[in-house]
Amino acid sequence: MIIFRSDTIRDRPEDIRGFVRGWLQASTYWKANVQEGNAIISKALKIPSNTLSLEGVKLIDLGENQKLFQSRNPNSIYKTAKIYGDFFIRSGNVTRIPELKSLFNSSFLNPAS
Repeated sequence: MIIFRSDTIRDRPEDIRGFVRGWLQASTYWKANVQEGNAIISKALKIPSNTLSLEGVKLIDLGENQKLFQSRNPNSIYKTAKIYGDFFIRSGNVTRIPELKSLFNSSFLNPAS
């Protein structure tokens, strides 16, 4: 999940689109070129490349991301958020769930209008 502040969403939508495009391209590259991807990440984060692994990690592509925003999808982000929201209400951590449609914005997965 990538999170942006509301003022950034309002004021810099093209920058967000560019970030999302770059993230998806980098994820695709890393999956196809694991050793090279590990080397790039290792250098950028200044950590040993042998500590990096995609094991147990599922990097999802554009199409899979778009499907997560479809409410009829059994793995919909809205259904998952509702499960977590209900849990936090039951545990007393929150008193209400915000309107879920206002929390997620799939428009940045689409080309600029």
